[in-house]
Amino acid sequence: MNMNTHQQTMAFWGKYLLTALTLLSIFRIMFLIYHFPESHISINALFLSLLNGIRYDLSTIAYILLPLWAIHSIFSLPFFNRFNLGPFIPLIKIYSIVILVLSTIIFVLDVGFFKEYYTRINYMAIEYLAFFGYIVDTIVEQFPYNILLLTIPILIFIEIKLFWSRINPVPIFTFNKYHNWAGTFLISAILMILFIRGGIQNRPLNWSHTNITPYRFTNQLSVNPVWNMGMTWKTAISEQSTDKYSNLNYPLEKAFVVARKSVQSLNDTFISEEYPLLRETKSALPEQKYNVVLILMEAFAGSYTGVLGDTNNITPNFDELSQKGVLFSRMFSSGTRTNRGLSSTLLSFPSLPRFKSILNDASIDQKFSSLAYLLKQRNYTTNFLVGGDLKYDNCHGFFLGQGYDNFYGRYDYGDKVFSTVWGVADEYLFQGAYNILNNSSPPTFMTILTQTNHPTYEFPQNDKLKPVNENLPDQMRMNAFKYSDWALGNFMAKCKSAGFYENTIFVILGDHGFISSDYNQNSSIELASYYIPCLIIAPGLDPAINSRTASQTDIVPTILDLLGGSFIHNSWGKNLLGEKMADDFAIVAPSGLNHLLGMITDEYFYIHNFSGEHQLFSLRNPLKTKQISEDISREKIQNQLRNDLIGYTLSAHYALNTYKCGININE
Repeated sequence: MNMNTHQQTMAFWGKYLLTALTLLSIFRIMFLIYHFPESHISINALFLSLLNGIRYDLSTIAYILLPLWAIHSIFSLPFFNRFNLGPFIPLIKIYSIVILVLSTIIFVLDVGFFKEYYTRINYMAIEYLAFFGYIVDTIVEQFPYNILLLTIPILIFIEIKLFWSRINPVPIFTFNKYHNWAGTFLISAILMILFIRGGIQNRPLNWSHTNITPYRFTNQLSVNPVWNMGMTWKTAISEQSTDKYSNLNYPLEKAFVVARKSVQSLNDTFISEEYPLLRETKSALPEQKYNVVLILMEAFAGSYTGVLGDTNNITPNFDELSQKGVLFSRMFSSGTRTNRGLSSTLLSFPSLPRFKSILNDASIDQKFSSLAYLLKQRNYTTNFLVGGDLKYDNCHGFFLGQGYDNFYGRYDYGDKVFSTVWGVADEYLFQGAYNILNNSSPPTFMTILTQTNHPTYEFPQNDKLKPVNENLPDQMRMNAFKYSDWALGNFMAKCKSAGFYENTIFVILGDHGFISSDYNQNSSIELASYYIPCLIIAPGLDPAINSRTASQTDIVPTILDLLGGSFIHNSWGKNLLGEKMADDFAIVAPSGLNHLLGMITDEYFYIHNFSGEHQLFSLRNPLKTKQISEDISREKIQNQLRNDLIGYTLSAHYALNTYKCGININE
């Protein structure tokens, strides 16, 4: 072995590692500067976060170097002394540049991703690649995403300019004796393993190792976005939800008991041993043929709703409508994407710790106990309206098999209407919905999914709409929010003057919330992303405020009760207007991750981490949390919540994967 060649090789890899760490640290500091929170965070927490970030950076680098290390380890064997390995050497430079380009793209996209979702870039970004055209158009039209997009080619050009000549091809040295090779291989293998697993701790590096400070932001700051993207993608391939529950050693029979107790009402009779929640519900009310109009408002966040406490006058129409029905003041969405809101609201099925949405996972495709399917048993005409493309998120393909007869998308509202890449403005969607209702024979069920309060936040000029206060952050988003509220109010005013109003149940709720800068939760799940308003206006239903802790899964059984009579259904929620028989709760699961589940009750917020430490908070109001310190009562409370959470979601997991979510046990 030539010692000079050996020294050159070691020097190359040393510089390679140092350069990579420097670049990653620069990106992390840029991320810190851009997203630096308004609330106070200690210098010590920032320092610990940056230091902890080195572990994730080293793990990322080790994963990236793994194929190069394998090539070097193999070709440095004495056996290869007789061969010319020159053609393999330039591959190191090409591979390094490709990785540099991909990493730069991920790091820049991560800045915008965090701004939108308050979490580092993850598998959700891969989900969005299925709608690449929509995403590109959205980024191009919206600040600051368009600026971030422009920085990508600029940064890549600068990086290639700086590093192309400096990444010199390094010779692959070979050993003359096998025992010398074995010693070097062993040392390098140990280092690679230590870097990849993030140290010598019991468990390899995972998301729980970010929780080293009391602040959510600094814990998120530690994560390397390339590592996060890779880990979420890796676990998404196998999903691993079955492993999560099998490792808990929780009996399925016990889970069924917990799930049934959590949703049962006085009028319920469970009718199957294999279907966890299949039941017959006999309402105390006589059967009615009311129309049902269910409106899912895009990103209609509870933290910005006036009647729920916001003072910026963003939702004056919803606030006024709230005086005419039952307002649910503690309603939570199941996830942070529309597809999760659709499945929980329309199917009454909870979000689980899985990457794929039910709408896009062919492996669990089945007939659910959907509201549309149930109402078809009573001869309802069923309609699904969205302002955008019906193919987006497989809405048409999925809901076609869930009881919907008629579908209306962006090209069904006229050619000369204001539209963005995501679809027509909400006022035209609502006008189309009104026309259908006004010309339909009852009973009719209609689902309306709005889209204006979604990036790019564009809407038509409206002289009737007063802009939000100019001092309010996110002006574009808040004005789109207010426009969407205006379109809702305009639609409801038209309906009230029509003949069908008095014979119609209106359900209005958000599909999910979004982050509020007013709240610094420092928890691994941000409640503001799930807190949504919900309002039901129905014949004979007196206006009131219902403060029960509620979930989107509760919408179907509540509507069924209002319609009266008897229903066989497989809903995973409870009737919010019925007598309370068990502790109320809402289950939340972050989209794009599969290791976290949250359970919200009247008093507590419990976060179950399948790969790390759990968290328990007391709830002072739907958004204000306070972490409970370690004591005996905390352990008792956490164990009870864990039992209820796992029992309920294990039952749902079993039903989903054994095709027992419908109402026909012979299917």
